Formats: sequence, structure tokens, C-alpha cells
Amino acid sequence: MHHVVDQLLLSNRKRMTIKNKPGFDPLYGIDRLTIWIDVPLQNNQLPATLSRQPKITSRSMQWNPLWKCKIALFQPTHSDLLKIHDAFSGWAQLIPNYIELNVDLLASSAAQACSIRNGLIKVARFMHVQHRIGAYKSTLYAGKRSSPAGSQGAKKEPHVIAAYYDKPSKDLRAMKYVNKSSCMHLEHRLAGADTLAKNGISSLEDLLSFDHVNFHNRMLRMHILPSQTDHGDLLGSANANARRAGPAALRKRSRNWQAQFMVDGAFCLHNALRDRPELIAKLPEQSFSDWLETGLTIN
Repeated sequence: MHHVVDQLLLSNRKRMTIKNKPGFDPLYGIDRLTIWIDVPLQNNQLPATLSRQPKITSRSMQWNPLWKCKIALFQPTHSDLLKIHDAFSGWAQLIPNYIELNVDLLASSAAQACSIRNGLIKVARFMHVQHRIGAYKSTLYAGKRSSPAGSQGAKKEPHVIAAYYDKPSKDLRAMKYVNKSSCMHLEHRLAGADTLAKNGISSLEDLLSFDHVNFHNRMLRMHILPSQTDHGDLLGSANANARRAGPAALRKRSRNWQAQFMVDGAFCLHNALRDRPELIAKLPEQSFSDWLETGLTIN
């Protein structure tokens, strides 16, 4: 069995060559961050040199009046986090309770970014996510996209995944790549202090040393799919009632199965494996980082 898996990994890596691979690393970062502080606060008490203007809400946290003020940060840089940490160190407590951890893969067009997104959901299984992937307009979601209307004070979903391809990157580092007008943006929205703590984020100190690459590798399992013929045979071998079939019938079986799990025009492996979890152990895996190096095809 191990020999078969090794051969499959080798053959797929030879076949899945990267075309027009960007000459820079993926942009890992924070899209949004909400911090609560245990003292009242005014705008002029924040560092004046933050890269983007934060939003301050002067009210106590619902059900926990210890926290007096909410600070919403947008695309904060490591320098921004360090400035906020130093500004309040020693006289105020801070706690993060909402974060959007993202990775941007820059592309020269929305069509190219869409190709990257489709390639990702074709082979990705999202860990610790019970929801199926669905589409709202051009964005894919796993989990509730937002709280229902009129539900002020309702708790956010602890973990929501969102991915889009039709907008430019908001990351300040992307501005120097003038020929990269679009991006495939993937983000994990983590809500609640307990959820953040389970992912290693309980303080600004944790964020300052946070390993973004390791986080995305933990949250994504990238599977290597066999050929349609082998895939059809695999589907049959997992079904005791399936009849033996020739190559053409096996390919048709594979196509018909994948057609059941199309999302926004692309096959979604995450949804398919929720329907057939016994297949997980039969599909070789690689990390998200390895997939970027050996499995990502950009047309």
C-alpha cells in the first residue's frame, strides 16, 4: 500500500507542474482583528502612526463588563501590533476575541485568481469544519456568513471560512506588485476568546509570535487525486455493491460522482468527503505549503 501511495505522489507531482508561478511567497496576515481593553479609551490614546485607522467603540462587552472598550483593527501589520502592545503595556489589559487569519495568492487577473481558487477547493479538506462549503455570489463560505438580521448581541459562529477571487488584495505588501491586480483570498474567521485560545491566541504577545504558515498547514489537508480511471475504481472498491467496470465506465463513474459536489462551477472535495468519509484514508495528503510548491497549477 505504501508503495502505491509513493508512486501516486510521484506521478502527480510530475504532472502538476506550476505554470507562471508568482515570484514571491504567499502573503499571510490578519484581515481584521478585534481587541477589548479593560479601560475606557479615546482615539487620541492610540498610537498615531498605525498603518490604518482603527475603529473604537466605547461600550462594555455584553455579559462581561470587565472589558470597557472595543478596538477594531483592519489589516494590522506586525509593527501595528507591536505599537499597540507597547502603548498599553503595564497599565491596561488587552484580549483579542475576533480575528480573520488570511492568505493571499496574487494573480494577474480575476480569471487567474478564480483558477487558483478552483484548484484549491478541488483538493482541499478543511480541518475542524463541520459545515459544507457553499457559495454566496462569488464568495465561498463554510459556516454562517453573518448573524441573522435583528440578532444584535448574538454570538458569531466560532469558525467560518471564506474565499474569494474577484477583488484585489488589501495587504499593503501587495501594492508593490503592480502587475498583480487580483488575488485568491482565503481567510479563517475565528470568534470568541475560547476559540482564539484553542488556536494559540490569548494575547497580543501570542499574535506577535504567531506562526501563520503552521496555522494554515494545520487547517488545510491537500489531497492528491488519482486519474479518473483510478478514481472510478477507488469509488467502486469502497462500495461493495458496485459492479466491475471497464476504463470508460470507471471514468464516467468518477465524473458523475464529482458532478454531485460542484460549488460555483468547481468540484469541492471537502463536501464530497463529508459524503464519503471512508475515502479520506485512501487519498494521499500533502501540506498547504507543499501544495503551493508542487500541486498548484496557475493557467
